[in-house]
Amino acid sequence: MFNLKTLFSLFLFLFTYSTLQAQIKAHFRCLADSIILGKPIPFSFSIHYPVGYSIIFPDSSKDFSPYELHQKKYFPTFVHNHYAIDSVIYFITSFQIDSIQKFQLPFAYVYKFDTTLLKSDIIRVPFQRKVFHFTDNTPYLLDNQLIEIPIQPNYGLLLLLFLISILIAIFLAIFFRKTISKWLLLYKTQKEWLLFQTQLNKVFNYDDPKKLIYELNLLWKQYLGTHNAIKPESLTSKELCSWIDTLYFIENKQLFVELCKLEERIFYASESFDKSILLNQKAFILQELNKVYQFKKQLVTLK
Repeated sequence: MFNLKTLFSLFLFLFTYSTLQAQIKAHFRCLADSIILGKPIPFSFSIHYPVGYSIIFPDSSKDFSPYELHQKKYFPTFVHNHYAIDSVIYFITSFQIDSIQKFQLPFAYVYKFDTTLLKSDIIRVPFQRKVFHFTDNTPYLLDNQLIEIPIQPNYGLLLLLFLISILIAIFLAIFFRKTISKWLLLYKTQKEWLLFQTQLNKVFNYDDPKKLIYELNLLWKQYLGTHNAIKPESLTSKELCSWIDTLYFIENKQLFVELCKLEERIFYASESFDKSILLNQKAFILQELNKVYQFKKQLVTLK
């Protein structure tokens, strides 16, 4: 008995549902003869339903793929003999190239807080081709004339970069002043040493003995003078020898004393000498002055 009641209830529900659906009629048709690629085509969608129902048409929130909704136009509800008719015209764009294209739209009706989803009939619309075939011998128009585009500097960006550079420089100057100062002094010390070596090689290319000994002594005096405020080139021979004795970082002090005495003998006693003697002393001069260079670096590091 329970099974008969269940079957009867199910039959009654299906009969009622089919009866309600029979009262709702959807008419969906294309208002154009064919589909043109990329052109909006109007579609008429009207629904005939009993008064008391609510019809929900698809709007722009629905996905119309593979087609695109261009626009839609609603018409006022028409009521006659307890039935109502709602109509909408959809302008749909197709980018498909199928010869026959299928269209179908869903809709829903609401009755006593119950919502039922339905679909319109499927309609088939032919596709109208504008280009039927392509040829390989289509002429191409070549235009290889280049037009020069004037350069327009971005002054706003350049100004921004300039201001950022100034801020970075101020930041480094405030927080890394000692480090930057030490680095600059080390760079200056190294540059002076490299310049001294270059000038020393140039001096030993002189053939004139007087010019050779004069420029050689002037060169190492000037390099030693960069260590303190004293200018050795302005000292007399006696003062120079006394000053050299105070330079504790030079081990072979006698080497520089002999160079000073040799210069005096050449200029005042017209003594002749062999250039090879000084060439043999070149390595010792570089060795002693390299100690001066290392001493200067040490002083900068300890600051």
